[in-house]
Amino acid sequence: MTISDGELEAGLRDLRYRADVLAPPPADLAERTRERYRAQRRSRAAMAAGGLVTLAVLVGVPVATSGLLAGDRGGEVAVPSIATRAPAPALYDLPTRGSLAGDEEWLAGVRELDWMSPELAAMLPPGVELPDPPVETRRIAWAGEVAGSRVALVLGRTEQDVLGPTGQEGVIQAWFTGPRDAAPGEMVPVGFPGPAPHLEAAELFAAPYGAPEQRMVVVVGAPGDEARVLTGRTVTAAADVVEQWEAVPMEDGAGALALGDSSDWSTGIPVELSRPGQSRPLNRTNTTGDDLVRAWNEPVEVADPRRLRGVVHEDVLQQAARQLAGRYGLPLRDLRPTLLAAGPVGGGSENRTLLVGLTFPSGATGAALVDYWTDRFDMPQESSFGVTLAPAGTPLLEQVFAVPTSESITISGPASGVLAEVYLADGTLHATVPLVDGAGVGPLRSPAADRVRILDDRGAVVAEAPLSEPNG
Repeated sequence: MTISDGELEAGLRDLRYRADVLAPPPADLAERTRERYRAQRRSRAAMAAGGLVTLAVLVGVPVATSGLLAGDRGGEVAVPSIATRAPAPALYDLPTRGSLAGDEEWLAGVRELDWMSPELAAMLPPGVELPDPPVETRRIAWAGEVAGSRVALVLGRTEQDVLGPTGQEGVIQAWFTGPRDAAPGEMVPVGFPGPAPHLEAAELFAAPYGAPEQRMVVVVGAPGDEARVLTGRTVTAAADVVEQWEAVPMEDGAGALALGDSSDWSTGIPVELSRPGQSRPLNRTNTTGDDLVRAWNEPVEVADPRRLRGVVHEDVLQQAARQLAGRYGLPLRDLRPTLLAAGPVGGGSENRTLLVGLTFPSGATGAALVDYWTDRFDMPQESSFGVTLAPAGTPLLEQVFAVPTSESITISGPASGVLAEVYLADGTLHATVPLVDGAGVGPLRSPAADRVRILDDRGAVVAEAPLSEPNG
């Protein structure tokens, strides 16, 4: 795998910013790491939910930045056609946009606001301070009303050595929200201040003020920018996945969209940004409301009809439920997942698996398999994650899921099943897996198996199905 000069430069700059802001590691780092493991695991769900969109957010950089390092090599640098276009203006240099852009008195009050609430300040490690730009350097990039809330994006310059991942040195940003018709003093910061984008877009995904179950998204880019958001992935009765995209109403490259309470993304909402004359993914700086983060950290209720909770790692189970929510944009309160199967692989393997299922509104069912192992700190490490969908018509606990990995098979089927027979494509019996209440985990070696047959205690076949393949 190779990395472009622009990506390398952005990564090094991002590391420099982090090094300036973060405190030295404490002496009890290992113990703190273990205690903070749950939060770290949840953050990994972003990789599953955001897919390529998330990748573009993390490493996408403007094409023109590749020349900054390439010039030092003395070689020629290919200049893409976009370089012939006039560059987009810096976000800091653009005028205020949004429905409140003309309210000069209100904007002046917002510029005076403190960027750190007492609650956020209390969360900082000892000795760590975040930049606080002078009021005279602050500019309101966007101010408007969305979903019954007032929202403002404020940019400011600081003399502290801050360099964001998009390359604008000394410029940081802070988002504020407040109730409808809020005075400046009623506006509160959303999360910590952070590096501001330069030529790219800033994005906020948060709950409207005073409406914790609602969601809204605000995108602030350059004039001409367009944006659309993935409001959800619908699973049809035939187990097909249909993505639901909705355009953000943009004016002069900035806009907002109220999402209601039927769409949620525990890892940040997928957003696609486009700019005239630019074909590459447009970079953006995303801010997620701290109230959403707190809500997503609450335990997810998982049904356990087969009494398997004692053989699973709770962190892995919670993470699997959140990954399902993040994949389909389902609110966690509506997820209602069920633990279908779990246990050690056996056969000399140190891995364990668990299978979490759910029923979609269409009646289709789905199951997520997590294959994991536990390291010497008793911290589980995920080896693989995949989702299998099945058409409507069979209840979740009766649906046959037989999910293989490179060394195991995890099975969930009718409760009367006591044994699963795994067959090759030519009809040869390849392996058997004992079942309890229709569920079990066992080792599975090459060659690749084809089908599974579930037998009851009399030896009668109660179900037969092909091995499950990731299709969700």
